Amino acid sequence: MIIGNRRGDLDILHEILASLEKGQGTTNLRYIANLNHPQFQRYILFLKRTHCVEVEMRGRRIHLIRRTPKGTRILRRVNELLEDLLSEDER
Repeated sequence: MIIGNRRGDLDILHEILASLEKGQGTTNLRYIANLNHPQFQRYILFLKRTHCVEVEMRGRRIHLIRRTPKGTRILRRVNELLEDLLSEDER
């Protein structure tokens, strides 16, 4: 969150991708990202559709969510962007 009190989509996507270092179950990830179930489903579906995460299923339920190499690249770029925006050295 850079400006204001509310999180935007990019903040939430960043938080989800950053939390997936070694994979997470859905409950832990929902708590970390502070999302309700419908919100969580929308973000995970978007990340899956864009090949940023892979989802391991057990039956009809999500068992584990992992970050893909593309998700790792995007996370790295967002981190670099945030560092540049927030750095005070380059005035």
